[in-house]
Amino acid sequence: MRYFYECGSSAKERADQCQERDQELQIVDSTASKGMEVKFRAVMETIRVKMPYGIPALDIPPLDPLKIEHETYDLSHKDIGNISSTLDKATISGLSTFVIDRVKISVIGGVSLALNLSVPAIRGNGDYEVHGSIGRLFPLNSTGPFEFEAQNIRFYIHVVLGYSGSMYVKSLDTDFSIRSVKARFYHLFKNPETDKTMNEIISELVPQLLEVVKPEVKPKLEEVIAQRINASVAHLNVGNILGILTGTIDLQTMAHLTTSGPQILQPLKR
Repeated sequence: MRYFYECGSSAKERADQCQERDQELQIVDSTASKGMEVKFRAVMETIRVKMPYGIPALDIPPLDPLKIEHETYDLSHKDIGNISSTLDKATISGLSTFVIDRVKISVIGGVSLALNLSVPAIRGNGDYEVHGSIGRLFPLNSTGPFEFEAQNIRFYIHVVLGYSGSMYVKSLDTDFSIRSVKARFYHLFKNPETDKTMNEIISELVPQLLEVVKPEVKPKLEEVIAQRINASVAHLNVGNILGILTGTIDLQTMAHLTTSGPQILQPLKR
């Protein structure tokens, strides 16, 4: 949505009048934003209720608990080591307990959504396989069951959608953190004392390690998110986007307009 004004004849008059009207526009946008934010929170509550069941019409599976049949992760970092790991038949629960700490929606310069989410705690379990080494001191070649509990997970996203023949991601920024983790990887080391000690160290260091690898992980995560959003909004217009964000348009009615099938809110896959 764009607004055009004719300002005064002199440079000073134009500057003063345009500044005043920019301020007026900001007030109008702020007022409209507050109304949209209330409706967006209601949409998120609807999504919360559906998370345990999924949305079959959009091919969205249940998200709480979230089932991960098979995922592979590779990490190579000079301060951590080289680790290749696989998760199988993993279950993560607690995602539907999310709290919306802050939301801001704007229509100036594109459709903008800034969102702070936190989850008090999530729990997970499954089977793991890991190969590589932690630094140069601890070689890894282990397999077995695992379980964990993470406390106070926080996630931030700010996405701005532009329009140039079709909707697209104009800018995207994310951030994330975990306050604490208690993890247990069974049979990580053959020596029981070493196994116990290393699990305690891993639990203690996970929040710090996340900050260490974030500069490498964050761009890749944002690329995946941007690709997924672009695929979902390419055939939508500004009205559709605002309708979805405020709940006046049912997500299920938009599935046929996505570029590559219903992808909105699906779990990210590697």
